[in-house]
Amino acid sequence: MDLIKPEEISVNQSAYYNPTVPPVDVIHTNSVEVVGDYVYISSRHLDSVHKINWKDGSIVWRLGGNSKTDKDLKVKNLYGALNQFNNTISLKNLFSGQHDARILKNGELSVFDNGTTGNRNPRVLVFKIDEKKMEAEITRVVTGSSQSSSYCCGSARELEDGSWLINWGGKFDQSRATLANGVSSTVLPTGVATRILVRPA
Repeated sequence: MDLIKPEEISVNQSAYYNPTVPPVDVIHTNSVEVVGDYVYISSRHLDSVHKINWKDGSIVWRLGGNSKTDKDLKVKNLYGALNQFNNTISLKNLFSGQHDARILKNGELSVFDNGTTGNRNPRVLVFKIDEKKMEAEITRVVTGSSQSSSYCCGSARELEDGSWLINWGGKFDQSRATLANGVSSTVLPTGVATRILVRPA
């Protein structure tokens, strides 16, 4: 069985860590996807997704994260690492505070990137994984939210027609139904964000 190493845990990230409120949630797993004999786990406070062998507990690979491990996937297509706020490219925060890591029908991996510590708009990244080469190629980037980084929550589902249904997370676009790339976030007239999303016909 493999273990997550202490150096992968960044409890001092101010976006996540509050030393006055015990216990400290150093990993914060927020999605688990079981496919065959493997489990895909998104850990918000590690800024990473792990693929784990269900039978023996070994880590097959890790995507993201802010420290080096021997299980890291090398990321190809750096367009997906572009920070649109300052036009810089950095793999340090490939995704941050992410949620909802899912295996799509074509075998690719989608991740909702909150952008929590990356200083960017929330988005969805889609990766094609080559386990023989230990590489992850960014094949798609789905954007559209006008909000700044999303501090919590969020999900993304690709629909049958190829469009996406996206919950942009803990903040929402400040309009009743702001449409972008075929997705919509809804805010009630009281200003309270709903968790029900609609898609234009």
